Amino acid sequence: KSSFISSAQTPISSLSKRSNEPAKRDDIYTDPIFGMRIVKPLISSATLKERMVGREAVPFARINNYLQTCHKEKDWVIAGVIANKSAVKTSQKGTQFCIWTLTDLKN
Repeated sequence: KSSFISSAQTPISSLSKRSNEPAKRDDIYTDPIFGMRIVKPLISSATLKERMVGREAVPFARINNYLQTCHKEKDWVIAGVIANKSAVKTSQKGTQFCIWTLTDLKN
C-alpha cells in the first residue's frame, strides 16, 4: 500500500458514490497496461493505451526501486485502488487535506 495526499477541494464522500447493483460480466474488463479488472471503465482501453504512449507503467512493488534507479526526467504512471481515506485534516497553514491509501490489489 502507498499513501498520497489529496487536496480536500471536493468532499471525499462525493467521490465514492457507488451503485449497489452487482456488475454484469460484460461490464468488467481487464486493463491492458496494469492488468487490473475494472467494472464500467470511464475510458476505453484504446484511450488508455494512447495516453500511456511515452510513459512507463510502474507496479507498486517496484516504486521504491524505480525512484532510486530511474532517470528523473522519465514520465511514469502508477494505477491503484483507494483502499482507505483518512478523515479530513487541517494543516498548520489552515489548508484542509486527507490521505488516501492506495493499493494495486496484488501485494
